[in-house]
Amino acid sequence: MLKNMSLGAKLLGGFLLIILLVVTSGVISYWGTSTLKTKEDTVDERLRAALAADAASFWAIAQYREQADFIINRELSILEKFDNAAAEMEKSLEIIRKNADTPEEREWVETADKHDEAFDEIFKQKIVPLVKKSIAGVSPEEQAEIEEQLREFDGESDERLEIVVESLHKYEKSLKEEAAEASEEFDATAGAIRMIVIVVSVVSIIAGLLIAILLTRSITAPINRVIAGLNEGGEQITVASDQVSSASQQLAEGTSEQASALEESSSALEEMATMVKQNAGNAKQADSLMAQAKMVVEEASSSLAELTGAVEEITRNSEETGKIIKSIDEIAFQTNLLALNAAVEAARAGEAGKGFAVVAEEVRNLAQRAGEAARSTSGLIENTIRSVQTGAGVAVKTTDAFNRNAEMASKVAQLIAEIAAASSEQSQGIDQVNLAVNQMDQVTQKNASNAEETASAAEEMNSQAEALKG
Repeated sequence: MLKNMSLGAKLLGGFLLIILLVVTSGVISYWGTSTLKTKEDTVDERLRAALAADAASFWAIAQYREQADFIINRELSILEKFDNAAAEMEKSLEIIRKNADTPEEREWVETADKHDEAFDEIFKQKIVPLVKKSIAGVSPEEQAEIEEQLREFDGESDERLEIVVESLHKYEKSLKEEAAEASEEFDATAGAIRMIVIVVSVVSIIAGLLIAILLTRSITAPINRVIAGLNEGGEQITVASDQVSSASQQLAEGTSEQASALEESSSALEEMATMVKQNAGNAKQADSLMAQAKMVVEEASSSLAELTGAVEEITRNSEETGKIIKSIDEIAFQTNLLALNAAVEAARAGEAGKGFAVVAEEVRNLAQRAGEAARSTSGLIENTIRSVQTGAGVAVKTTDAFNRNAEMASKVAQLIAEIAAASSEQSQGIDQVNLAVNQMDQVTQKNASNAEETASAAEEMNSQAEALKG
């Protein structure tokens, strides 16, 4: 099939195949990056929601702690602390409500909302008025009754708090399970994408090498045949020219009347010798250009190697992204442990929860680490995009190399055209030689045999000239 195709068609076909391989690699890289980004966002959302649930548990316990402090110390300034804790609790619940995407999760959130509202209602509408009444001053009998009611309301608040914390813990556990599943899917997807990229890279390299080899063979083989034919034809023309020159010299010795005809024959032979030299020079130039064409094809193979390097860089970035996601998962696990420690500290409520503040500080530090890991993930994704752009640059280099190859092929065609023109001029010179031989034949029969040899040599030269034109 390649033998029947023109040189331009072969170059165009090879160029289009290279472009197709580059585009395929780019599309697969883009698809892999987008898929991994989606998986990563899912894990991030689940972990953020889990952190919000943990924070909600923290602020729920903080409200109960402020309530206990208010009942014990009976200072009105504690009400502001309670309100601040309630506001933070509401912020965390708002995040939780947005991320509850299953019936069970929505049920747990609704339960936490319901009992948190009941907790607030007990404190503000029952406990606060009783404490204010006690501060204002009452009789011992009324004070005893107030204390009894406060113990009852505190017990009811404790029950509400336990339901809130239990619901939030169930919600948090569900989110972490979903995050773990999403992380496993991320790892599986990353592995599949790496395998696809490797396969495509190997196929691209093999295909590029095969294209380079086939194009080189299909281009150099016909031109080498033409060069060989030109060299052989030049040698035959040189031999025939020597025969014509020898015959012409014999004719000059036989008759002085053919002097002018012999001079014309000598001039025509000199022109033919010059054209033969020109054909040989053009053939050498054609051979040099074909060597350059081979170098251009080698440059194209080098560009394909650079493309493979860019795809490997994308693979390494994908692996780094997976490591960062695992780091975020470990941080979430440690955050859960700290949250459990915080619940224990709050339950103890020793000296207004001093130990609890230390645990809370650790929770914030872990949250900052999670943010830094997310930013690192974003940087790696940007590196992946730059790698894809590098692949596009390599494609441009490959295009330029094949364009130069096409220009060289055009020059080769021009040289062959010049060779054909020179062959035509050789044919005209041979016609002049034939005319001189006919004139000599009319003057003397003595040189008839020499004239026949000259005609035979001229016919052979004419045949070679026609072969060169074809």
